Amino acid sequence: MMQKLAKRKDSRYMCRYKEKCFYGKTLAEATRKRDEYKYRCEHGIGEIRQMTVRQYSEDWLKNYKTGIQTGTFRQYESIVRRLNDSIGDYYLSSVTPDDVAVVWKSFVGTSKSMITKAGQLFRGIFDAAKESGYASRNPFRSTVVKAPKGTAASHRAITDEERRLIETVPHRMQKAAMIMLYAGLRRGELLALEYDDVENDVISIDEAVSFAETKPVVKDPKTESSVRRVPLLEPLKKYFEDDSQVGYVVTSADGVLCTESAWDRGWESYIAALETELNGCHKRWYHLTREWKNGHPEEYEHYLKLKKNIKKQEQAEQYRLRGWKSVNIRPHDLRYPNQNKIQTFFS
Repeated sequence: MMQKLAKRKDSRYMCRYKEKCFYGKTLAEATRKRDEYKYRCEHGIGEIRQMTVRQYSEDWLKNYKTGIQTGTFRQYESIVRRLNDSIGDYYLSSVTPDDVAVVWKSFVGTSKSMITKAGQLFRGIFDAAKESGYASRNPFRSTVVKAPKGTAASHRAITDEERRLIETVPHRMQKAAMIMLYAGLRRGELLALEYDDVENDVISIDEAVSFAETKPVVKDPKTESSVRRVPLLEPLKKYFEDDSQVGYVVTSADGVLCTESAWDRGWESYIAALETELNGCHKRWYHLTREWKNGHPEEYEHYLKLKKNIKKQEQAEQYRLRGWKSVNIRPHDLRYPNQNKIQTFFS
């Protein structure tokens, strides 16, 4: 029978285990303290150094993951943030398999790759905590709780409509999208590509750009197999007809090697241009053009009423943007639709 915990006169809650009292400002806090002590008793765990998962994991990430690329470190930060959102305020010594199950629940629906990385990170964090005297066991090595399987892949094939937009909507990033689409280049490979790398209808790929603190660094490609030659397909030839072109094929707006922020701004602008083409106007003016207002006075009046209510601003935008067609193309998605058409060949 579950123990009922009453609120004391001092506004705290109290519960007991083996004549030992545990107090908390909330019912959950008192119960948590009791259960932590109970678990230590049942598993023969003595008093050890106390530190929360949040405190230790954030320091561990800085100390153990130095020297890695900025993008990878940010991904690790987001994974550790999920851990701390679930059990960050628990002591390392008190984390149980049940808590591990809560952590893994937050990863349901994410990619298999992310779950694999998360498992490696969490095991590393608790292994180090155990060696440092903050925990007597590693709950992420328990055989009781399994990580979710995760989705097989995070990319998708673009639609015929998206392909049409890419091929027909003019924009300074259109060339970048076309090359990724019809040559299968990764973003880093694309940014390192120079006009001299294209010769006799062949694209030679032997370098890639990575970002260190958002600054571009040219290095060797991702893997040995990434060094390759691919054919310059017909849709791309127009971008390389001018023999006088030199330097990088895709640059920032001011003509230099793209920083990460310059790429992001350019891609956001490109997606906005595709959406404008698809919907007939910019998102800012959707359902706000003079023609629409005059043709739908009652709907426009309803929108204005929502807009005037400061508590209904989000509802007003949702009402205005009903029917809006979004474009959700990521650079990595463009590599896959044409892989059956792109035959790698060797010199």
